[in-house]
Amino acid sequence: MDEELIVADTRPSSSRMVNAPWAVLARLGGRGEGPAETVRTDFGRPPARPGGASPGLLVVASPQPALLGAFFRLGAGGATVGRGCDASVRLDDGGVSRRHLRITGGQAGVYTVEDQGSSNGTYLNGVRVRSADLAEGDRIQLGAGTELVFGREAGTGSEEARLRQALAAAGAAAWETRRQSLLLDSLPDGILAMGFDGTVLDWNVRAEEIFGLTRAEVCGRRLAEVLPSLDALGAAVVRRVRAGEREPEEGLLLRKGGSEVAVEVAALPLRAPDGRPLACVAVVRDVDERRRMATQLHVAGRLASLGTLAAGVAHEINNPLAFISSNLHWLRKWLETSADAAGGSWEEVRGALADCLQGAERIGQIVQDLKTHASIRSEAGASLADAATDPNAAMEFALRVAEHEMRRRARLVRELRPVPAVKGEATQLGQVFLDLLLNAAQAIPAGAPEENEIRVRSQHDEGSDSVLFAVEDTGSGMTPHVLGRIFDPFYTTRPPGSGTGLGLFVCHGIVCALGGKITVESQVGRGSSFRVLLPVA
Repeated sequence: MDEELIVADTRPSSSRMVNAPWAVLARLGGRGEGPAETVRTDFGRPPARPGGASPGLLVVASPQPALLGAFFRLGAGGATVGRGCDASVRLDDGGVSRRHLRITGGQAGVYTVEDQGSSNGTYLNGVRVRSADLAEGDRIQLGAGTELVFGREAGTGSEEARLRQALAAAGAAAWETRRQSLLLDSLPDGILAMGFDGTVLDWNVRAEEIFGLTRAEVCGRRLAEVLPSLDALGAAVVRRVRAGEREPEEGLLLRKGGSEVAVEVAALPLRAPDGRPLACVAVVRDVDERRRMATQLHVAGRLASLGTLAAGVAHEINNPLAFISSNLHWLRKWLETSADAAGGSWEEVRGALADCLQGAERIGQIVQDLKTHASIRSEAGASLADAATDPNAAMEFALRVAEHEMRRRARLVRELRPVPAVKGEATQLGQVFLDLLLNAAQAIPAGAPEENEIRVRSQHDEGSDSVLFAVEDTGSGMTPHVLGRIFDPFYTTRPPGSGTGLGLFVCHGIVCALGGKITVESQVGRGSSFRVLLPVA
């Protein structure tokens, strides 16, 4: 039989199966190293615990607390340990093979452990072995968490077994069993177990995801020591458990890294079988998604109201606008036929009338835009993408309208190259560009235009067959928090009454409806750059 030289230790190690604190050389027939699978099953009824000084196996670690301290005496013929019915030491553990290992007695009272071809292996003091001699106090690990100590019943390991039995009676071992199982980690809510002194006893996978802190970072420590912003959470959980408060509370907490998370926290006591409170349990539910859904419903309601308002305003404005435009057209025609008969110069009057007619048409277009913004559809119900527009012309229109506002704040740099027509209507594209230009101007304080710049660029991206527009400024820039919300409806950083927070939201809706894309980059103190990508018609 092949043999391999491995590092082993015949002195007691810690109760962790994978640790071997001391190392000596021993020649042992071995299998390859490999951790045992962690599987938990129910155990059967614990065996009797006979007295006597003959050697045996003492259970010092087991997934079932009631099995702790059980002593299996070894007869003259040794014992077979396994899960099968024919095993003399039967352990109903899913990680234990039917005939897992065999312990035999030899000359001079020397006992040997031999692995019987188990699937998960046999470990002696943390080292996987095939066959090895046993000494008083050696630990044999197998299965999903079972650990046996070889020796006399009153020898090494008895104190540890009694301590673990005491913990089991107090309920702590039951809690450990629950933690080691997959139950807590499969729950959709964060679970925190805390002592009444604020020390974290347990922390499931969902809690790791919510707070960004691993179980290893928090267990055994107070929350305030790990993350000062969670100090109030720990204190509130203990206080509410002592006061018997069961109703959940909502609030904002800070994750590791500084980001906020909205949570709902319920606190309840963990009790021993006799009813005594042992610890505090907090159930933490991430309600960010619920809040987002509530916000979306609120926004949908406001947008529906806005659509109704837009339709009403459009109707009220269109009625007087119709006879104003009609009268202006009549007056212009009358002047054209009467100018020669009157014998005077009517050029200035003609110019004034032309301006009035252009203004009336502009009002009509604004009314149309108002209805379009409420529904992101044209009045006829056709898709915005059905039209084709010269985007440079739409940008030129927006530059003319925003010229006065920009001139007071920055110098304008134009880099508009010839580009093909794009999908969309001129009115909607002009509105998108106008909003971007006004936002760029308002990000720059007035009074020093020679020190600031607004740059407008356009180019044809042949690779994607799209037209790219960029509006860049040297203004105040945006923080990451603001940058993440600028396309949200009704979100604005302007003072109350000076902005609706719908401009960029509408721009985003128009561009997306055209099959395009709008993105932004910004740095505080260095300005912002908006990029609009529109598909060619």
